[in-house]
Amino acid sequence: MADHECFDEVGGGGLRDHASCIGPVAAGAPIDTWTVGEHAYTVTAHDAAGNVGWVTHHYTVLDNQPDLMIREGSAARFAGADVYNGSAVAQTRAARVHRRGVAVFVIRVQNDTGARDRFRIRGDRADRRWTVRYFDGPRDVTSAVTGGTFVVGPLSAGRSHDLRVEVRPTARAPEGASDTVRVISTARGPGHTRDAVAARVRRL
Repeated sequence: MADHECFDEVGGGGLRDHASCIGPVAAGAPIDTWTVGEHAYTVTAHDAAGNVGWVTHHYTVLDNQPDLMIREGSAARFAGADVYNGSAVAQTRAARVHRRGVAVFVIRVQNDTGARDRFRIRGDRADRRWTVRYFDGPRDVTSAVTGGTFVVGPLSAGRSHDLRVEVRPTARAPEGASDTVRVISTARGPGHTRDAVAARVRRL
């Protein structure tokens, strides 16, 4: 919110009656925090004698960067920490699964900027050879994730949230069949930053 006020020096004639303290927005109104980049905020004052003074402050609006990470369910370490791209390069984990088995992956979305924000998660759907299900704790959120409507947060700076992905072969998946499930996170706040991870599964 804008917070500014103007006053004349001691012994001065006071501010002009009208339009004597002007900023980009009225005091108490929201300032622009949605346009990424550098911004200037200038307040101009006019006194009754016709003198003009002004003060300018600068602020920066950053992209709200999600950091997606992934690990195979039994592994301890995540791949993708501090790696940002929409193609899942260097952010992929693999698993092998038997005909009636299930491959489990854990996906972590972390807020890597200083602003509190929500993050939209979209994941690949099932197909004829593979079923794909997404869980937020015990809750099945598959339809929301595959539909691109599932939102994590709000997350404060540096905080994270985990989802679980389960991939199973169907009867149509022959031995040697493989699938890659990609998951993308996009910030809800300023900018258009995104990050992606991928789970690769091969049927034994």
